[in-house]
Amino acid sequence: MAIVALVAQVPEICPAIDPAPPSCAPDARESVALGWSIVLVATGAIAIAAIYLVPSQGRRRIMSIALTAVAVMSLIAIGATFLASGFVLL
Repeated sequence: MAIVALVAQVPEICPAIDPAPPSCAPDARESVALGWSIVLVATGAIAIAAIYLVPSQGRRRIMSIALTAVAVMSLIAIGATFLASGFVLL
C-alpha cells in the first residue's frame, strides 16, 4: 500500500492542450490508489482468515496461495494507479 501511495504522487505528464483531459487533474490518481488500497486490505484480511481457518496440515499450501494472491493484487494496484492518469508503460 505504501508503494501505491508513492505511485499516486508521481507527477503526470500532460499534453499542452486546452482544455486539459480529465486524467491531468491533480487528484486523478488518488481515487484509484484509494480504491485499490481498499482491495489490498480486503485481500490481506481474507488471506489471513483463510490461513487460520484451515487445519494445520494444509496451512502451508494455503499460505503460499494467499501470499501469491496478495502479491498479484499489489502489482495490479500499482499498474492501475499508473494507468489512471494516462501513464504509458512502453
